[in-house]
Amino acid sequence: MSTIASSQPQFAIDTAAIKKAASVYRAVYHPLRMQIVELIHKAGTINVTPIIKKFKVEQSLISAHLKILRDARVLNTQREGQQIFYSVDYKQLNRLSEFTHKLLLTPPSQQNDDLKLPARKTKTLSSSSSSKFTPAEQKVIRLVCQQYTSEEMAEELGLSKRTVEGYRANILEKMKVRNSVGILIYAVKNGMFKI
Repeated sequence: MSTIASSQPQFAIDTAAIKKAASVYRAVYHPLRMQIVELIHKAGTINVTPIIKKFKVEQSLISAHLKILRDARVLNTQREGQQIFYSVDYKQLNRLSEFTHKLLLTPPSQQNDDLKLPARKTKTLSSSSSSKFTPAEQKVIRLVCQQYTSEEMAEELGLSKRTVEGYRANILEKMKVRNSVGILIYAVKNGMFKI
């Protein structure tokens, strides 16, 4: 946990919780993985075979996505003989939801009271937030929020990876953030992306 030093009372930033939440977001915000989680949610408990049949992709690809979801503890596993059955870890998703609510949705006036920070002008959720980004940058922002990799964005947008990374660098500079989590938080706060 790190603290911000000033002459005013200190407040704690739980960097471990932020990193953990970011890893869960990265795991879930991928189009195929979101669909896999939804399928497992509807089934309750399921093994890999119906998932492969549903999405018509190779087992190795599904297994890789399931591993990402397991590592982020979005999915629980239970072995029965040779087969592994998957279910959604609702406790983990609820913790993520509570953390996100606390981080992003606390009214600015309450944040200032709790943290004893000087009041800031809040940005309104208007078209002006997105107007400083080109249409291509807005598409990249959306895909970053959905946790696409640079390669996946390039394929989705029909651009080179280098071009996508150039757009991403411009976005980081305009938002004055350092990484994809910063882009996600900025986009949610400014009404450019909904969780």
